[in-house]
Amino acid sequence: MAQQRLRPGPWKLVSTGTGYEDIQIDYEQFQIEPTGTVEFECRKMALYDDVKVTAYRNPVATVVSVSNTGGDRDTKNVSVATDELIKGVKL
Repeated sequence: MAQQRLRPGPWKLVSTGTGYEDIQIDYEQFQIEPTGTVEFECRKMALYDDVKVTAYRNPVATVVSVSNTGGDRDTKNVSVATDELIKGVKL
């Protein structure tokens, strides 16, 4: 049982065990299902037991702009969705 610490950034943990595995992400406790996968981004650190869990570094997702700034945008659908969201909120 060797506990490993991950530095901040995007990670993927893959469980190869037959039972639930305990992990810690930014001081919060979680469990990975047997033969399960968890993708996350830690801001401080993550801890896991490397006997039945393997860690992989996830690449950062690239964001590509597909429209011109100041292009035509239909704001009618946005306002309708916002109105519906506000109606569902209880104050």
